[in-house]
Amino acid sequence: MSIPQKILLLALLPCITNTSAETLSISKRCESIHRQKYLTMRLKRSIGLLRLMPTQKTRTLLHMDPAEFRHPLIIDTVAMIQKQHSLDPLFESWESLVGFQHVDDPLFAREFTELVFAIQRQLVQRSPESKTKLFPSMSGIDALLALAETTYTEAMATRYYYVKRIEKSMNSLKSINCGRHIFFEKDGEGLFVPTRFHTLEHPEVRHCIEQMDRQNSLTPLIWLSDSFAKMKCLDDEQFLKEFLLLHLAVQHNIGIHNSGTKGTLREETIREITKIYRANMSNLPIEAILEAINMLGEELPPLIEHLEINNPDLSWKQWFQKNKWTIPLVIGQAGVNVGWWLFKQKYDRNSHDR
Repeated sequence: MSIPQKILLLALLPCITNTSAETLSISKRCESIHRQKYLTMRLKRSIGLLRLMPTQKTRTLLHMDPAEFRHPLIIDTVAMIQKQHSLDPLFESWESLVGFQHVDDPLFAREFTELVFAIQRQLVQRSPESKTKLFPSMSGIDALLALAETTYTEAMATRYYYVKRIEKSMNSLKSINCGRHIFFEKDGEGLFVPTRFHTLEHPEVRHCIEQMDRQNSLTPLIWLSDSFAKMKCLDDEQFLKEFLLLHLAVQHNIGIHNSGTKGTLREETIREITKIYRANMSNLPIEAILEAINMLGEELPPLIEHLEINNPDLSWKQWFQKNKWTIPLVIGQAGVNVGWWLFKQKYDRNSHDR
């Protein structure tokens, strides 16, 4: 090796060391544990609903064939379900899954998921009360149990980070009882106007928007946030970003569009906050959206905690008549905070480029 090559190697050595130090190796077992944790989080609600199913209904509606499965434990579970005319064997297998007894057994995880899906499908299709027809394919299980571009360890850790970032803000929205079912009063300016969300296209987000509009309630967003926390659409960047944008938009609308009547807020206050809200939000990085959610979220608790927003007997319009003087102060400060953060990010990037 020549002297120049040795000098170059010595110069690059710290970089190589740093890069290696930042690279985290994840063991196969660790990945399997996170995969199973994800699976139990996704199936928990379905198992809970099946526990509520009357025994008589399961006895008359369930007809399972053990030959459809390959795993010995799942075959035994199906056989016992048929013999006992009960879902208790399924719940016993569920407890072993939750207890991580089959963490290194992907076939058990897959076929248990298929079994839950098959039971739900039969109960729905064969129930005389139901007119729903579900597509009789297990192909959707592959989407549930396979992540295309990441690992379960990374995906779950990242989702947990997002959940914690918006937790305080979402708890504030959940605590609002005032006008929960009259949020969108027709003679007011309205909290929620669906046409403002035409750029959000993910099916889950669109469904939430439609239900919020139909129910005149924040409840669909709260349900979607619970699903978000339970790892729904774990490997779906579009869902992640559009869910966060919807969350931010609802915060914004609570502060401006349903906080008062025309002329109440100063024009410069409205311009300041709507500039952030409408400035091509779909192109903002997710971290900027999170920061905006956090900043607006910091401004909402004073309204909720001190100004009777949590009073279920007080309509939003009545509340506003009592507290309208506070809105320009709170929203104005939120606009300044978010605007300053975005300006600082742009300044830091420009400084770095130079």
